[in-house]
Amino acid sequence: TVIDVANAYPVYDLQYPERMAHIEGVLSSYPNLHFVGRQAQFMHQDIDEIYQSSKDLVGSILFESAT
Repeated sequence: TVIDVANAYPVYDLQYPERMAHIEGVLSSYPNLHFVGRQAQFMHQDIDEIYQSSKDLVGSILFESAT
């Protein structure tokens, strides 16, 4: 079941670090999969932080493709 909630923010539980480590481990097998933003990174970020992380990601992708 998917519940669409407008303006939702992450809520962390006590197993958060273990669950995130498991998810990151599973998804690390997809080298071209990148996560940017509040919902994708499951963390609170202000818009300037989201823009900066997006800019950094694009820069690293372009740098990797140039080498």
